[in-house]
Amino acid sequence: MKKSLKFILPSLLGIALFILPITFNGTTTVFLGHANGFVKNNIKDQVLFYGMLISVITIILSILGSLVKPKFIEDNEMLDSMFNMSLGGLVVRVVGALFYIMVYFKVGPEMVIGEYTGGLVVNDFIGSLLVTFTVGNLILPFLLDFGLLEFLGNLSKPIMRTLFKVPGRSAVDAITSFVGDGTLGILVTDEQHAKGYYTKREAIIISTCFSVVGISFTSFVAEELGFSERFPLFYGTIIMTCILVAMIIARLPIMKRYPDEYMKGVGKQISEEGAQVDLKVAYATAVKKAEGGNIASFSKMLPAIVNIHMTFIPTIVFVGTLGLITAEHTQIFNYIAMPIIPLFKALNIPDAALVAKASLVGFTDMYLPTIFIKGSEHEISRFIVGTLSFTQLIFMAETGSILLKTKMKFNILEVAGFFLLRTALSLPIIIIVAKLFV
Repeated sequence: MKKSLKFILPSLLGIALFILPITFNGTTTVFLGHANGFVKNNIKDQVLFYGMLISVITIILSILGSLVKPKFIEDNEMLDSMFNMSLGGLVVRVVGALFYIMVYFKVGPEMVIGEYTGGLVVNDFIGSLLVTFTVGNLILPFLLDFGLLEFLGNLSKPIMRTLFKVPGRSAVDAITSFVGDGTLGILVTDEQHAKGYYTKREAIIISTCFSVVGISFTSFVAEELGFSERFPLFYGTIIMTCILVAMIIARLPIMKRYPDEYMKGVGKQISEEGAQVDLKVAYATAVKKAEGGNIASFSKMLPAIVNIHMTFIPTIVFVGTLGLITAEHTQIFNYIAMPIIPLFKALNIPDAALVAKASLVGFTDMYLPTIFIKGSEHEISRFIVGTLSFTQLIFMAETGSILLKTKMKFNILEVAGFFLLRTALSLPIIIIVAKLFV
């Protein structure tokens, strides 16, 4: 009984914290949504100040670790892995941290610190990401270390294997993203890949297909675009499109370029042979896994949190700010969008030029398409752009930057390629729904 409770209680708590919507002060969202709301409404300035201090420390230690190489960094495995990097990595991290400092003190070119460039990344995203990464990682062991993944994985394997060609445990990654936060879903996937539970191909399918922005932000965008009263249609279109696109991507020949192999030095740590669901086997596997869960499962997340603060955040600021500068202050996206304007015109989509540009500008930030299209008088145009901005999944201000930092070793061309692929596969589905119901 004691062994069973060690699986059941932490797993139920994990479900409550990550997945179940909670109503508090008139707002219904998951726990992380409430944590973000608390920070935004009460201590946002303090969190942004913390980010500024982290940026200063990151600049100093990164320059020391990469160029000076003092003994206290070289002799510490964690510090050496965090701050000893290539010249290119050093430039990205230092410039990203400088961007943060410039935005915080409102010093520098308007192009960098403006409301819709660096200001949007730092003031609107970084505070939320810091909360998501910190709180999310601290409570992540409730999902990973007490048998919940093993239990749900065994029950979900026929569905996940059949539809998406991934292990059953990835259902938890998908649920975490859909109702919680897409960035956290990527972190869960990357950790599972590093531990030998996903092959590289499986991890890439999961991270590029399941990491949808959380439902709370979806409702905000739906309201901004005038679809709050028809939210089931808006969100239902996103879910249906993501499921269909994931099924297609999992079967594309291009996915064979990624090895269906487990991480070297770790090997396969999972067994899901057979399509039969056996509740007793699922339960026994989960209880066995829970035996290894303890307080150390939580304390081991602290280095990961420090690493994220010092390395992920400056990279996200750098890539996100440059992407938004490109979208706001250059004609690049206008030129890129030109070839698809005739397509939207042929389909009788109003504001075809604006829809075409908004469809591609989402690569820099998923909220920018909403800003671009919200002034349109045509519901169908707002619906197409709004839902597409979620089904594209990958945007450099957040998820794209995080993918570049994972152990899956994405490069910028692959990130851009998956964005375009998802866009091309999503648009026909969304346009059909829009034509029928909007």
